[in-house]
Amino acid sequence: MLKYCTKTISLSGDIAKEKNKALREMLKTDKDYFFLVEDNCKVLDDQVYEKFIETSEATGIHALMWARGGINKRIGFDEDRYIQYYTDFVSSFSMFTRKAVEKVGFFDEKMPPNTWQELEYAKRIGDVELGTPFGLFAAPRGVDQYFEITTPKDEFKNLKQMEEALQYWESKDLEDFPIDVKRNKEVMRVQPITEMI
Repeated sequence: MLKYCTKTISLSGDIAKEKNKALREMLKTDKDYFFLVEDNCKVLDDQVYEKFIETSEATGIHALMWARGGINKRIGFDEDRYIQYYTDFVSSFSMFTRKAVEKVGFFDEKMPPNTWQELEYAKRIGDVELGTPFGLFAAPRGVDQYFEITTPKDEFKNLKQMEEALQYWESKDLEDFPIDVKRNKEVMRVQPITEMI
């Protein structure tokens, strides 16, 4: 019997609202592992779901992602045989346990849409000791071959929207934001802060 359920998330609307709707629906099931798959992410082999679950069970980490290594900065803790750590929580394919969702609730829909809801959500999960410390995000080792991105999404965001997201982040009295923001006319490109060091 499957321990998990999956929901495909449309990238055309407010992603946090879409993910919250999916999580609410999954909470009504008897499953313990919830997978959110953005609609530009193709899963090539369903074995990846079991790989994520096995990694979560072995490590006690309740929030895992596919890091999409080409767009994320790897942190070199190579002695961990289950987990590879990254500086950003990438949202294309993510797993949250029932325990984590019941403990911290849902994505913050007050944050400007499609900015850093995943980072903030992963931070809250880490704050209740069900995830990793903030700025150190976990992905199971050896899962890249299970995925394909069908249509890359635009990694550039509207400058006004990003400034609003940063102001909202600060208003919540959260830790320093772990991403350095580069300004370029009407858009900002975000890069992990470790790339700037």
